[in-house]
Amino acid sequence: MRDIPERTRISKAELFVTDMMFDMIADLSDDAYYRETDAEGLIAGLFYRDVLGVYGVASGLIPAMSGIHEAIGWFRTSPDGTSMSQRDMARHVGLFGRDKAFAIMVDNVASSFAIYAVEDGIPRKVQAAVLEG
Repeated sequence: MRDIPERTRISKAELFVTDMMFDMIADLSDDAYYRETDAEGLIAGLFYRDVLGVYGVASGLIPAMSGIHEAIGWFRTSPDGTSMSQRDMARHVGLFGRDKAFAIMVDNVASSFAIYAVEDGIPRKVQAAVLEG
């Protein structure tokens, strides 16, 4: 984690993601929908700390569930909604333990998503900033 004490984020968002990354997740979600399956993968990036606390900057996707040492979170697609289920929480804790990490839950039927930060095993919805390019 990199400390940036002299600067403050413009946004109070806890996760910064490029629009291109969301496009990739949408493509994976559409493909999973047509194949009648689910998709999941890891979110690569770094954590930073400033005067507002810890936040993540996503740098890309790792489609296979490997490369956990580079990950700041994960995503999954499902037609079952955007809430984190007990299965999702078990998956999350299995991947990241009780460390802070993000989860992007995508409902590929409703074309909706929700982003959670999970800390100490407790999920809470967070704001994200989508960056162009």
